[in-house]
Amino acid sequence: MTLSFYNTKFENKSIQILGESQNALNNIYRQFIAHTIPVQSITIDSSLKDGNTQFMSTFWFNTTIPYISVEQFRKKASMKANYFWTKERLNSPIFYKNDEYLVYVK
Repeated sequence: MTLSFYNTKFENKSIQILGESQNALNNIYRQFIAHTIPVQSITIDSSLKDGNTQFMSTFWFNTTIPYISVEQFRKKASMKANYFWTKERLNSPIFYKNDEYLVYVK
């Protein structure tokens, strides 16, 4: 077997591992797409800023999603977006949840 075969096999395994490790994120984007939620109506908790959310937003939507704080979401009046994505449990209607994240709808 050639070296390129092993490189391709390694690259495929790396992509598979990355996809599995980002599965919770990917599932949220899939829900937004399945329900045809416009990206302009989505915000992300600012505590997730250091994670992989913006890279994934660019991958799935070809744009970034703005961050707001939990306090801003609680005020809701100042929110233009309808969906708020966080890891925190809040007293609001849930649009989608998985083992890691919750997406609330106002």
